[in-house]
Amino acid sequence: DAMREGRATLRDWTDWHGAREAIDAVRALPLRIEAVAGRRAAEVAARMRAAAARGARFAVVDYLQLVRPSDRQRGMSRADEVASVVGDLLDTAIDCGMALVAVSQLRRLSPGSTGEPRPTDSDLRHSGVIEDRATGIVLIWRPSLRDWGRAVVIRQKWKHGEPGHEWRGTWLPHRRRYVRDLTERNESAGA
Repeated sequence: DAMREGRATLRDWTDWHGAREAIDAVRALPLRIEAVAGRRAAEVAARMRAAAARGARFAVVDYLQLVRPSDRQRGMSRADEVASVVGDLLDTAIDCGMALVAVSQLRRLSPGSTGEPRPTDSDLRHSGVIEDRATGIVLIWRPSLRDWGRAVVIRQKWKHGEPGHEWRGTWLPHRRRYVRDLTERNESAGA
């Protein structure tokens, strides 16, 4: 908005150019993005099978709640719909030898708050089946709305390790990734 209105700062322009470079780098990857919002789980599963036949190793579904169940029945609760979709997609992924990653954004702000409360399992609404069948659940939390460069990564569920582990990170724009805070490393090493 600031750029459109002619009040952008040098940092705004630098961030915009960095984002453009990141988009160009992603275009060079062997990646295929398809819109599946409003489609039935069976259609998404068919696309996953086709992608697996072309050599895909994983599928990412962002906003799983927009995928409709393949066989919706009258009186079906929202939790049952999500369970049906997750079951169909996860069974397809297992059959095809693919990993399935489901992404969800949680917003739990209350009016007048300066930051979001720490996320918990209960924030994953209608997701009992997701939690039961998931190999891992990772929550990424930004404690402050003012400092977008800081995040806490919480390993809420992990079948192959200790759950509850967390680390704090800082966004490094020139590396396009979060890195673990040095102060945390020094504290964990006993320094």
